Amino acid sequence: MASGVVAIDGTKLAGNASRHANVDYGQIAREIIADAIATDQAEDEQHGDPRGDELPPELATEEGRRAWLARELAADRDAEHDTEGEPEPDHEFDAEEIVARVQGRDGWLLEAKRQLDQDRWQSAGPIPRSRSGRLWEAGRRLEADLAAEARGNAAYEAYRAGGRMKDGRRFGGET
Repeated sequence: MASGVVAIDGTKLAGNASRHANVDYGQIAREIIADAIATDQAEDEQHGDPRGDELPPELATEEGRRAWLARELAADRDAEHDTEGEPEPDHEFDAEEIVARVQGRDGWLLEAKRQLDQDRWQSAGPIPRSRSGRLWEAGRRLEADLAAEARGNAAYEAYRAGGRMKDGRRFGGET
């Protein structure tokens, strides 16, 4: 056990527990509010009526806000198009792989989406830092998903129109 020094301070203080020295919550709140009102009045005299958080003149009206937002979105879109590089290429499906794995239209669509996602993983790039860039990227990916689904459906229709079952019979033909 470590040894140490213990000291006791014997300072004597005068106490005042009179009713006039004690204040309640209401008195404290009134003093704080009175002080805030005095500060606001002094600042208004010094700086005038504007609070300092007013909108810029071009954003003060609804038309001005709409015009400003349109300019900002156009600038963000142009900046993202300049920095994003090439758009996602149209994905070519491996129909033989789809035929070997799954059957039916839903199977084709799921496999087409799986192949698209596999290509995305292999050619993944950085995620845009800006919110608008991420939104543009999400929109581009949704459009690519829709296009992949449409191409998968068209490929399935072409397969059904000219394809043959594993036993050599034509689809929709007689047994």
